[in-house]
Amino acid sequence: MIDSMFASRLFVTNLKQFRTLAVLFVVACVASLNVLAQSTAPRRITQAIDERHLTTLKGHVLPFGAAMNDRGPVVDSLDIDHMHLVLQRSEEQEQELNQLMEEQNDRSSANFHKWLTPEEFGERFGVSQEDIDSVTSWLESNGFRVNQVYANRMLIDFSGTVGQLRQTLHAPIHNVDINGQPHIANMSNPQIPAALAPVIKGFGPLHDIKPQPMHESAAQYTSAGCTGTTGPGACYGITPQDNQAIYNLSPLFAAGISGQGQTIYLGVCRG
Repeated sequence: MIDSMFASRLFVTNLKQFRTLAVLFVVACVASLNVLAQSTAPRRITQAIDERHLTTLKGHVLPFGAAMNDRGPVVDSLDIDHMHLVLQRSEEQEQELNQLMEEQNDRSSANFHKWLTPEEFGERFGVSQEDIDSVTSWLESNGFRVNQVYANRMLIDFSGTVGQLRQTLHAPIHNVDINGQPHIANMSNPQIPAALAPVIKGFGPLHDIKPQPMHESAAQYTSAGCTGTTGPGACYGITPQDNQAIYNLSPLFAAGISGQGQTIYLGVCRG
């Protein structure tokens, strides 16, 4: 009889604990859903996409266009793979992201070094899925192929023909000659439906010209007072770590002094 009463009380106690845990689980799930709902990006494409009402995206024409020798339009059938459409976040998202980055580098912050996955980043700071669907549908309706939407929800990889670029973005692609080398390049800034302007920042390069280094390498150079690499008067290359040791900079670095916030100007004097 005693064992039976004890077993009954134990069952009731365990049942109460189970109910408590179940309630806590439901509350936690609801809280998680609320956090997710709060972090979901708002929809910003609120108007119908009308190809008759366009806006121009500036800054897409090469700055040295006047120096190019135009060789005429590229054939419409030429296929261009893996072009990039760059999206833009809202001002509120931009401010929140800047704040988070400061906190991630602040040792006193609860967010110190709490990095986000690409998916988490896209959920909080990317374009909403509804707006991405609108943009990709617009691309596909004009014949483009959408290859990938990046997890950060800020970049769309797509492919298409020169003719589709001309018809959809109103950006004709021409053959050009630059310093004797044949290239292709867009001759005007692209245009998009005004309804898409809140979420589209611009496009990756619509030309095949690669960046070139601005510096020039010296074929030969000399150092004053050097007689070679061995013996008296020898010259050796040094690294920043060598400078740190030679000029005893370690105490300054240990004290947090590293030249931050300072600007150094370099000038060349010709006699």
